[in-house]
Amino acid sequence: MTTTQNFTYKSHQTVSTLGATIKTDVRLIVLSVLLELVIFIIDINIPLGFAGGVPYVSLVLLSLFSPRIGMAYIMAAAGSFLTVVGYVLSSSGGLAYIVLLNRGLALTMIWITAILVHRYRSAIEAAKIAEEALRKKEMKNAFSKLNAQNRQVVQIEKLSSLGLMIGEIAHQINNPLVGVVNMAQLALREKNISADTKELLEDIQNAGEDCRDFLHQMMEFTKISCFDRKLTEIQSVIEEAIDLCKHSAKMPLSIKAELPKAPVYLEVDPILIRHALFNLISNAMQADENGAITVRLRSHLREGDEKSGWALLVEDKGPGISEEHIEKIFVPFFTTRTKGTGLGLPLVQHVAILHGGEVSVKNLPEGGAQFTFWLPG
Repeated sequence: MTTTQNFTYKSHQTVSTLGATIKTDVRLIVLSVLLELVIFIIDINIPLGFAGGVPYVSLVLLSLFSPRIGMAYIMAAAGSFLTVVGYVLSSSGGLAYIVLLNRGLALTMIWITAILVHRYRSAIEAAKIAEEALRKKEMKNAFSKLNAQNRQVVQIEKLSSLGLMIGEIAHQINNPLVGVVNMAQLALREKNISADTKELLEDIQNAGEDCRDFLHQMMEFTKISCFDRKLTEIQSVIEEAIDLCKHSAKMPLSIKAELPKAPVYLEVDPILIRHALFNLISNAMQADENGAITVRLRSHLREGDEKSGWALLVEDKGPGISEEHIEKIFVPFFTTRTKGTGLGLPLVQHVAILHGGEVSVKNLPEGGAQFTFWLPG
């Protein structure tokens, strides 16, 4: 719906509501005038000793049907005025103090009723406003959840298509590449080769192995379309990923793990989660030359729909991520490193989406970056 159409719709809605309010007020006024006239005629035709003003309470009660909350006080004012006029125009009768007492009681009843009606109407209106606010919030959350799910579906379809394409390309390249690397290795075993030839063969072997590693990472996309979800203690998966990173690190690595003492069980594929966490820690290792990394597991409500779950936080003390790159960091093949493939973080995002979760990144005020890998549970 365009802005103009939305404005026109709201204008028609406002006019319709205003028209209904005016019709209700006109009917109520006509009925009130008739009721006032009947009560007033009765009041002036009975002696002053009777509490002729009490029936005006019905006027106040009639305001319950008005769309205007303040109508109770208007009716009370009208009833009070007619009570006084009725006192002046009624024939004398009864003791003076009884007459004044009856009129005073009538006025008191009119205004007490008006106050009660007004408070009742105010409470109903407040409840309506609260209900409407709650309904809007629920609708907003529902739309946010639906949009998030749609984005996840689109992302899964994109990555699945990309995975199929990558798998086919990698398969076609891998076989001849293995042959090239093997031939280079066999040639290096020959004893009667010159130093220049040996250096050239080593370059071929190293380049081939780098290309093979790149293809291996590309093939990971074809392996995560299907996964085996089962109840898993997440702390053990985190510790396994940390151990793998320590063993593969080429420098001293300090990883601080802050995990809940009580076991946390989630319905996940432990292999995929371990692989995703391994990629996050490896990414932090490359960002922080000192190797000071913190891994945390926290109970966390997802923003937007406040769904309960657990967040795996991976923090480093590196330079952080530039604003220019932070928006592209999960795009496949985007990398700022000379030897990077640009597939590690997209793979992490794919694993998160497959589990109904999400991954995000932000720069920390004290320096470094923080990746949040959120899983429902």
